[in-house]
Amino acid sequence: MNPLDTTFEQVIRWLHSTRSLSAAQAEQLLAADYVEPQTKTNVDRAWYVKLFIGISAWIAALFLISGVSSLAFIASGPVMTVAGLVLLGAALALKWARQRSIFWGQFAFALSLTGQGLFFGGFAQILFDTLQQPEEGAISQLALIVMATQILLFFIFPDTVHRLLSVIFASVAGIVLLVNELTNWALPSEQIDELLGALPPLLLMLFAVGLLWVWQSRTKFFASRWHELHAPLGYGLAIVMFGTALATLFFDDMLDINTRFLWLASVGLALLLAHLAMQVIDEFANQFTQPRLAKFSVLIAIGLLLIPLYNTAGVWAALLALVLGFRQNGHLLLGLATLFLLFFIGFYYYSLDITLLNKSYALIGSGVLLLLVRFTAGRFLGHSDHEMARHDISPNRGEVSA
Repeated sequence: MNPLDTTFEQVIRWLHSTRSLSAAQAEQLLAADYVEPQTKTNVDRAWYVKLFIGISAWIAALFLISGVSSLAFIASGPVMTVAGLVLLGAALALKWARQRSIFWGQFAFALSLTGQGLFFGGFAQILFDTLQQPEEGAISQLALIVMATQILLFFIFPDTVHRLLSVIFASVAGIVLLVNELTNWALPSEQIDELLGALPPLLLMLFAVGLLWVWQSRTKFFASRWHELHAPLGYGLAIVMFGTALATLFFDDMLDINTRFLWLASVGLALLLAHLAMQVIDEFANQFTQPRLAKFSVLIAIGLLLIPLYNTAGVWAALLALVLGFRQNGHLLLGLATLFLLFFIGFYYYSLDITLLNKSYALIGSGVLLLLVRFTAGRFLGHSDHEMARHDISPNRGEVSA
């Protein structure tokens, strides 16, 4: 069985075979013909029709947005704040009233973004101009308001992409708040610089742990009323994690990132990857002729990779997301992780302080090594697809043997 082509029925039958579900529970789920929650409307329309409907909604919204956005140049802070709240309320009401409409859904999306811009801009103008608060305190308050607003919108605005943006905006606002508060601590400047230098690697570890928890809890999300929150939260954390990894590459001088903290982040991500790999091997143990030897080989491979990649946390973050996407059958996560993995490996190759000839030798050696790994891994894998099909699960849909 290819995990990337697994159907819902196969998952239920496999869960029953591992005694995670009783026969009655499996029959109930199969009889219900459960599918992941999605809007069951407009399914007969081609994708390009939906695309142009969405574009038309944004064109229609632009006329309203252009007029309302002029408030940012002529209105005071309180007026902008009230106008932003009114637009947010209108967007929420429109989205909840017409959830199945592509046009009005995108129109509400555009109104929401405009309302947020006016609200945050007006609030910032109140803090800096009207109240004339110190810059440090005003930044912290504004970041806190942005983070609280995005968390609230994440729960109450029923749109996957909008919730994805809320996760990203809330994470960025939280980082700004944390950096601003650390900067204002009553500590010597050297210690503050040390803390700020350690922050990006620590945040990278934090987002990786959050990503792992969200995707490992996928079935719990789908079994609860919060099932619609899983996709935006899972993919949003992945984007934030990769964005943090990119910051360690391109803003290391600006952020004064200490190399030893990047080393710790790489080790931490490698440990998470090893833990996840052990779970994958246990989950597909019947496909391995020697599961223990496979686990040992994976641990040795991760340990050897740490030697040249001890200072490249982005590669480990991408590998973690790649294995996680494989285990959870997340095609989009797999694609996202693959793109970033290629980018981080390319950046690592580009930054090697060796000649082009030696880089060519390194590429040839890497290719040969990967072929050897593939050949060796094939010896560990057993052809057990037919064995899995002979589990105590009846081939007839909805009939599960006890």
